[in-house]
Order: sequence, then structure tokens, then C-alpha cells
Amino acid sequence: MKFPIYFLFLGLLGCTLFGFARAQPAPHSYRIQAVGTNTASEKWCDYLRAQLERRMENNHAVPNTSAQPSVLDILIGLDTALTTDYAIQRTGNRLTLQAENEEVMLWMIYQCISWLAEEDSRIAAADLSPALTDMRLSSRGNFRFEYRGIYSPSNMQPEARAILATHNVDDDWGLWGHNLRKALENQSDESLYALHDGRRDESQFCFSSETLYHGLESYILDNYGDGVHGAGARSFRFCIMPDDNDRVCQCSACRRAGNTLQSATGAVDRLLRRLAERFPRHLFFTTAYRTTAEAPDSPMPANCGVLVSAIDLPLHPLNTQEKTVSQFERKLAEWKRVTSRIYVWDYMRNFDDYLTPFPMLGTIKQRLAYFAKNGVSGIFFNGSGYDYASLDDVQTYVLSALLLTDRVDINTLTRHYLRRFYPQSADILYPYLATLEQRVADKRTTLPYYGGIEESIAAYLNPTELAAFVASLSRRSKGIEGEERTRLNRLLTALNFTMLELMRTPQGLPYDSLAVENALYDLQGHTHFADMTHYREANGTLESYLAAWHRHAVRSTPPPGSIPHPITCYGAEQQPVTRLSNRYYGLPTDYHTEWYVFRNGTLTAETRFTRNTTALIRANFLYAPAWRIDLPDSVRIFLNDKPILESRLPAEPTPFSTSVFRTEQSVSAGDRLKIVIVPNRQSGRSTACDEIEIYEKE
Repeated sequence: MKFPIYFLFLGLLGCTLFGFARAQPAPHSYRIQAVGTNTASEKWCDYLRAQLERRMENNHAVPNTSAQPSVLDILIGLDTALTTDYAIQRTGNRLTLQAENEEVMLWMIYQCISWLAEEDSRIAAADLSPALTDMRLSSRGNFRFEYRGIYSPSNMQPEARAILATHNVDDDWGLWGHNLRKALENQSDESLYALHDGRRDESQFCFSSETLYHGLESYILDNYGDGVHGAGARSFRFCIMPDDNDRVCQCSACRRAGNTLQSATGAVDRLLRRLAERFPRHLFFTTAYRTTAEAPDSPMPANCGVLVSAIDLPLHPLNTQEKTVSQFERKLAEWKRVTSRIYVWDYMRNFDDYLTPFPMLGTIKQRLAYFAKNGVSGIFFNGSGYDYASLDDVQTYVLSALLLTDRVDINTLTRHYLRRFYPQSADILYPYLATLEQRVADKRTTLPYYGGIEESIAAYLNPTELAAFVASLSRRSKGIEGEERTRLNRLLTALNFTMLELMRTPQGLPYDSLAVENALYDLQGHTHFADMTHYREANGTLESYLAAWHRHAVRSTPPPGSIPHPITCYGAEQQPVTRLSNRYYGLPTDYHTEWYVFRNGTLTAETRFTRNTTALIRANFLYAPAWRIDLPDSVRIFLNDKPILESRLPAEPTPFSTSVFRTEQSVSAGDRLKIVIVPNRQSGRSTACDEIEIYEKE
């Protein structure tokens, strides 16, 4: 049995000890040998030796001569019987590294090289993250979580994952998410599908189907083997879950397995047990979601588990008195009765804005402590995937450390990472990042999973502070060369998006046409970076964003020969809505900034005229069916409480476009004008309006 969690990483103190005075000079050379006669250990000796030879400046070879006072002996031992994930023993000039499996050993090798590089300037380690371990000290322990997935661009390459000891769903899972059809694409038997209302329904599966079982069996064998036989055999994870709807198969076999009208847990659990017995080296998961939300009645096999989504937990410091937290905790407790392999699917980004800095590390550190306390054994952080996110490299490094141990400080980790990869700009980057994290902690703010720039401002972002940070970083970057300059160019290019967002809301920065022009030009430089095509999860290419800026005004200007006329707007619940008359337009690329979105009631605008004139009336509406936003049913005009016009907008507009309502009306002094916007009740979708304008012709 492995040591309890409180023994974990007693030696992971490097992150608080970097910069200490060295007790002795760097070794002159290294002697590497295996612990005992283990062939696998010899392989890792060869690997470390080759790495050091390649990394030593001027091709200095690693001597294999007898020990000298300045020689560091490094002993390598791969031991599957080790009672902890890793063990480090340091006695004088002898350093012994032992690991329970090859994945941990590879991580330890890179930890060793990175740590040695701090001591020995001859070792090139610019590609390695700062070491977490202080190898002057003996230590042993277990990783905090068995599965440590981070779905971010900085964790996509296998080399990066080896260095950070992390995982990635694309490589570690044979099936994940709603991808069951991928394994069954060559199957056509209707028995695959759920019996619902007396008919086979292809929108859901019958999890008692023999065709389904044998299709999965073949898929696993053909693509991943049985995990035992064959060269390079290893275990994979497979997620077996219903499609994303509430249909439940009601065939006799599924009902005998325990299915009800609302729950498919019985049949899904039985299928998992069959697969777990057939493939004892692979791991099989279902999800605590929709029709499999309830746990099985009896304990699951040791190689089965559950994925639990944390989407209903707001991204703020968790309070066990909150209803969402207590409900989540009950769910974990129910599944803990039947499995020790509980993975949480958590979230680490604002999925509507990858490019604005997102200070989530302190909040996530607290969440991880909560998850560990409640028996969670694996974490998958859903990030920006393959798409660039500002400062993702820093955050991925810190997250990887938090997944390994709770004995680290995020500020210290951040400083050490910046010192290695941003040595000439760390004095600008670190204070800004630390300030954002501290602000989130002080305000106990909720970070948005899906939000626009105004939500970011409300949560943590100070517009003038960010503008000063960008200006300072830009000036510094011009005197920097090499890899750091490339990293800064990428970051500064992305931050042009944030600067533009801040200039299209009165809560942000003053609108400056020259600054807008420069930011648009610089943001076009995203084409130089292959991973910077999108700024958000869905329907969010930077090309479409830039096109929207060039096609649409973001500030209103009076038509020639007219002057603005004041109006008062009221929302669907008759509350005043100032954003509808603040002279800022929204862009059709999002529904957040400057759009007022409503589904029930009506939106109204009222005014009174003091002179005879012609009133030009204008209103803008967003059409985005992917966001369940439709054009209004009608726009109605009342003059002195009498209806004078009812107008409908185009029936088939282009998705993600703005439709403009426009009309003119002669009015007299003392007239009261009212505009009523009625949502489309037939479609049931929301209506989004960004500005209601009235101008008087001079």
C-alpha cells in the first residue's frame, strides 16, 4: 500500500528554496549508474547520460571515470514494488532516484536535469520548466491525483507532458466525451439503439445490446490492444456514456438491468462491468450526468470510475454552505460509495475570451484542496485546447505543480517560471499577474466561464492598469531578442484584442480612433501564430472579429443634419437600461458587450419632444441562432399612446449579423413617443438590442 497523502512530496520544497546560497560548488562531472542489475534501470541511466551529454555546453562529455571530490554520483532505479510514486535519497555526493513506473521516472529525470542546471551553468535547460524538487534533500511521496489532465496549448506536446507529469485526453483516452459513435461507425444493426416509445431511436443507445458490446470490444482490440500483449502495451481510459439527451432504453434487457424512465445507470453499469472484466488492464468510466447522474447500487470493479462535471460550481472560493457546493458534495459522496476512482471535469478558462488575462490560479488551488478532501482521484482541466490563451504557459506550469502536490505557493512558482522563460521582462509580468490574483482573492470574486469584457472588469480587470501594463511590456520587448521576444510578441499580439474590447464599452478605456487603428493592425499579426486563430470556444475566429470591427461602427454618430434626442429605456421588467442609450454599439461577434438580451416581457423606450421636428428612429438587433438569439417579433411605435406603426425585420437574415430598424416620424412640440420591442414568442428565443436612437432633423 502506498503512503498516505500527508507524506506526499515532503521534498518538494524547491519552489520555496530557489535562490538560496549553494552549500557547495557545482559538480565537475557526473557518474550515472543503475541501482542493482535491473535492465529497465540501465535504460534510464542511458537516457539521463545522453540528455546530459547533449545539454552540456561545448559538447562536454559526461565522464565515466572513478569518483573525484567534484563528481556527483547519480543512481537510477525503476522499482515496480516501490511503495510510493517516487523516492529521492541524497547522501553527500550521491543522489539516488527511484520511481514506481516509467512515467514517473521520466518526470524525475527531467526534474533532475532542471535542478542540476540551476547548479551547473554548463547544462542547457531552456526547454525545461523549473524543478519542483530540491535534490539536496531526501524525500519520497505520491502524486496528489492519479490523473492530471490539462487541455491547453502548453500541454499538447508529449515532451511537455513528460516534463510536467501531466496527461491529455487526446492521448490517454480511447474514448472520451460523447464519442461512442466513433467506435461504432461501421455498425448498422438497429439493436444498437434505444427502444423508446415502442420504436428504436437512433438518438440514443441500448446499453444492453450485444452488437454494442462486441463493437466496443473490437474497437478496443483493433486500436488499443488488450493492454497486456504486444509491443508497448499499456492501459488506456475509455468513457462509456449515453448521448447528450434524456432518452432511456426501455427494452426488456435494459429494464432487467435496472433502467427506469429517467435513469440508464443500470444498463450502463452492467456494460462497464463486462468491459472491465474483459480488459482488466484498461480503465472504464461513465459520467454522473443526465441519465447516469445516479450511482449504481453496488461497488464497481477496481478498473471502473466516474467523471463528474464541476460546471455547476461557480469559479470562486467554495463555501460548503452554498447550495451548489452541498449538492456537488452529495454527488461525490454517492459515487464514493461505489468507486475510489472519481475524476472531476473542471474548467480553467473564460470560454468566450481566451486572450484577456484570466487570474484563476488562487481559486483553482482552493478548489483542488476541496476535491482532494472529498475523495477525488483525478482532475481534467478543460482549457482552450489547441488555441492560444494569454499566459497559458505560466498557468499550465503552476497547475501541473498543484496537481502533483499541495505544498507549493503559486506566487513563488510564477516567479520561478518567469525567471527562466521571461528573464528580461519578469519584473513587469510578475507584479501585474500577482496583482490580478490578489484582487480576485480579496474580492472573493466569481470568474466568468462565459463572459465578455464587462464581466471581466466587474470581476478583476482594471482598464487603465492593463493599458499601462501593455504599454510597459511593449516598450521593454523592443530591446529583447530570441525566444523571450517571440513569447512576448505572441502575448502582446493577443492583448490587442483586450485593448479593443476595452474601447468598445464606457466601462473600459476612452475610445481613441488612433489607438483602435493601431490595435486592429497589430492584432492582424495573429496570422503569424498558428495557434492564434480563435479567441473563444465557438464561432470565434479572429478574422471574423477583425472583419466586424471594419464593417460595423462601435460608437454612434448623428446622421448629417441631425442632433441626438434624449430617451429613457426600460428593460423587460421595467427597470432602466442605460446601455441602450449610451452611444456604444455591440458587435455581432458576441452577445455580451453592449447588447441587452431578454426573452420575456417587452423592451420600451420613451421620450417627449419640445419642438416641431422630424424624428429619425433607429434600433439594432442581433441575429445569432447558435446562441438562441432571434430577431424581435415586431417593433411598435406609439405617438401620444396611439399606435402609428408596427414593423417586422427581415425574415431570413444572415447568422451573426446585425439587423437595423429605421423609420422617420413627424412630431410636434409636446408629443410623447414610445417604442415597444416585442420578442419572438413563437421561436422562444431571446432578443438582443444594442442601442435605441432618436435624432432630430435640424
